Amino acid sequence: NRSGIDIEASYITSGDTSTLAHKGGHKSDKATVQKQWQNDYASKEEATGTYGSSTITANGGWYDAGDHGKYVVNGGISVWTLQNMYERAIQTEEGVAKFADGADTMKIPEAGDDVPDILNEAAYELDFIKEMKVDSSEPTWGKYAGLYYHKLHDHKWTGLATRPDNYEEEWGTTRIVKPPTFAATLNYAACAAQAARLWAPYDKTKAEEYLKT
Repeated sequence: NRSGIDIEASYITSGDTSTLAHKGGHKSDKATVQKQWQNDYASKEEATGTYGSSTITANGGWYDAGDHGKYVVNGGISVWTLQNMYERAIQTEEGVAKFADGADTMKIPEAGDDVPDILNEAAYELDFIKEMKVDSSEPTWGKYAGLYYHKLHDHKWTGLATRPDNYEEEWGTTRIVKPPTFAATLNYAACAAQAARLWAPYDKTKAEEYLKT
């Protein structure tokens, strides 16, 4: 499920669209980078104070599972699956037609931009991950600049089936980012390299950006 965007009925392909459609959650997803890997927090203040190092904003991406976390490794697996499926499919005319822009195989806002819809969907996650890169100015992790943070999520678990746009006040949550890992970094590196190859025929600038980051 996409984060940071209104889920409009026109993009829902199953179920009761009148109840499933909702406002987007975390349209500005600002989170506190953690000084260490901490699984449990006594309070919101502990997450932002005791273990807080700095803040980053990483909008977009996909929510993972039943909560509102955005996980780089899980996202990388899903991005690779979509991109690999597409790259294999376009070896046939049938596959090209199936994943062509606006082919009705997918329902997404980007349809009609002359880019295969499946690439746009994968890019929605990749462009979020790109914002999870460690900057050299980060007080705790700056010496590892170039690596990627592992995940962005709430400082504690919330109940399942909570809507992403209105749960934070009820549950008293704040957003945090776990430290960088090689797993997250290598997931992005692999997916971005593949994306660079797939995007080259449609947007050379975007392709080059994926290759560099």
